[in-house]
Amino acid sequence: MNIHNTDKLVWNTLCEILNNSSLIKEELKSRELGKKLDTQKEVKKKVKHLTQQRKYLEDKINEYESREDDLYDWYVKGEISKKRLEELKKKFVELKKEKFEELERMEIDIQSIHNRKWYLCNVEFR
Repeated sequence: MNIHNTDKLVWNTLCEILNNSSLIKEELKSRELGKKLDTQKEVKKKVKHLTQQRKYLEDKINEYESREDDLYDWYVKGEISKKRLEELKKKFVELKKEKFEELERMEIDIQSIHNRKWYLCNVEFR
């Protein structure tokens, strides 16, 4: 018996069975769709979490900007010296830069997840 011919016969028979079996196709389809639905739920959950973090960072940046405005008021009123104003301004610039960088990383993560979500929605089970 020729092994190559036997392998070919077995492979062709298996392909024929799989192509003609609606039960096997339905089982595979339900498994894949189940995985896809679970993945989509995870994606939505992750996007929601990152969106909440983004909102927090945006609020924090706005808070820093508001406090920075207060610094100028205190300086104008004579409550703090020019040296102290410059020190605090520098600190606010550092804090805002840190938050902006974090926000930028988060935007990249959100976009990456949206790209994966688009990919998952457009992948068809064959």
